[in-house]
Amino acid sequence: MVSSLIIALQLLYPLDRALPFSRLNGQSVSLQPYEKLAERIDRYFAESNVTLAAGDSLKISFAPGEAGIHPDLDMTVMRLTDYPVWQRLIPLSIFFVWPDVHSVDVQASATKQEVFVDTVLPKLNTLPQDAGLSIVEGNLQMKDDVPGTLVTKGDLQKALASARFGLVTTTIVVPSEALSAEKPSSYFDAVKHQAEAVIALPITIDVEEEVVTPSHSDIASWLAVGEDDHKQAMLTINDTALDVYLKTLQDKHTTAAGQTNITRVDGRETARVEGVPGRTIDVANLRQQVVSTLLTTKEPTLSAHFVAVEPTVVINRKYTSSQAGLQAYVSDQAATRNVRISVQQIGGSGWKAGARETETTVSASTYKLYVALMLFDKMDQGEITWDTPILG
Repeated sequence: MVSSLIIALQLLYPLDRALPFSRLNGQSVSLQPYEKLAERIDRYFAESNVTLAAGDSLKISFAPGEAGIHPDLDMTVMRLTDYPVWQRLIPLSIFFVWPDVHSVDVQASATKQEVFVDTVLPKLNTLPQDAGLSIVEGNLQMKDDVPGTLVTKGDLQKALASARFGLVTTTIVVPSEALSAEKPSSYFDAVKHQAEAVIALPITIDVEEEVVTPSHSDIASWLAVGEDDHKQAMLTINDTALDVYLKTLQDKHTTAAGQTNITRVDGRETARVEGVPGRTIDVANLRQQVVSTLLTTKEPTLSAHFVAVEPTVVINRKYTSSQAGLQAYVSDQAATRNVRISVQQIGGSGWKAGARETETTVSASTYKLYVALMLFDKMDQGEITWDTPILG
């Protein structure tokens, strides 16, 4: 009699209410009607987050509605209310049905999902990034390679269609192909070890009585990474940084030369005061030593050699009022400028002088002088006047 009563009560349990021990997203929804259940499911799903994962680290998050995905409320509520007749006929079975729903049955808009796939697919496809080795501000910096990712449109569509969507978060792993970088980290292994060995060298430069010790940061700044003819990484020289360092060292140890003053009158030297020679580091020689040490890691003790610096020469030119003075002046002008000069004195002593006067050159605008002379001659002869039109 008691069993029959229990079965009768179970048969009368409302079809649209959650079972007594039902839980939705970890919270009790006991006895709640369809409308409230649907409202809660809809709210949870609207606030949920979906993540597409491709490869080892590529992730894109979005709201499910962006992909045209919406909850199938009827199917999801049914998982909380489903109590079939055969089960109701078992006495006390209602106490052994514990629905616990954390996922959602969904429906998808094909058109909106197609647009979503076309939009997100380029973001899932990435090109591989090569590894890199560089020297920045005197520090050796290694950048690891990053594999690329290749995802097909079909695989993305299948992943979305087969995904089980959670009430709060969903991660969908999209099948992808890893694309290897052309230059992996191993590409730089040899040159990295070489650079580390060079930077650790105790390089010293003997500058007469002084010993100059470049810092490891200085040494690192002299290095660069390049490629050889076989496209293999190789250690090269940062010419700019090395030249700046050597120039600074040279300036510090240079004795400036004096000035030689020469007086010339009409092109002939008449007096000379010799300047004192200077001296400076032979940078070309020292540079060669540094480069050899950097590229071979041998002989870290270098020696700076000195070379003489000739005095600067200042010529004080003077010219007399004579044909010799005129010729000297013309010769000096032609020697320092791109000019050809020929001078002939019409009256007086008939002085003349020339420099490069036998060389031909383009007349350019000087021809206008001869055109003007011809026109003035015609005016003197009465053939034309100032008002005569010139055609041509």
